[in-house]
Amino acid sequence: MACNLTIGRPRYAQHEAGMRAALTEATKLRSQALRLAADDVEAFGAVSEAYK
Repeated sequence: MACNLTIGRPRYAQHEAGMRAALTEATKLRSQALRLAADDVEAFGAVSEAYK
């Protein structure tokens, strides 16, 4: 979110390339974290069922 507040602002023009790169990487990492969280929920569900 902070990247989106900086990108396109004339005051921070010298940081534009770095912010765009950071935003791209953060977007990838966010997607990966959400996938891993979903996998964790699924795995915990299986463990929980096994204990029943």
